[in-house]
Amino acid sequence: MKKQIFLYFLILFLGLRNESSAQSAEEQNVSKSIDRLVVAMIAADREMLNPLLSDALHYGHSSGLVQDKSGFVDEVVSKSPLSYISIDREKEVIHLSKKTATVSHILTIKGKNPAGDPVNIRIGNMMVWEKEKSGWKLLARQAYKL
Repeated sequence: MKKQIFLYFLILFLGLRNESSAQSAEEQNVSKSIDRLVVAMIAADREMLNPLLSDALHYGHSSGLVQDKSGFVDEVVSKSPLSYISIDREKEVIHLSKKTATVSHILTIKGKNPAGDPVNIRIGNMMVWEKEKSGWKLLARQAYKL
């Protein structure tokens, strides 16, 4: 009997733990927007990128370069200085406050430079997403060296 009670509480505890760490529906929507951004960057597709980005975008690179929306989109589409092969996210944390989401994660990026040489990057990243009528849009992003 004690064993059954212990198992019951163990299952209950694990279930509650999973519920508390589960993402809310809105956090999932933000995560899906990031997924779409990653796909658009790898595809280097202007039509996929534009609807995900705020017109007031402030895109900061770990090098210190800061771009607006058109500068960022032009760079991704031109595949220079980097053509993206994969962008993997880890340790992602999403916080919501009304119509704003902050996201922090570690990015592992694989790509090629214009000469075709492999490029591997591992950086920290902080994003600010803003909910608009058409969905979540990236308002700001700042990468930092690890």
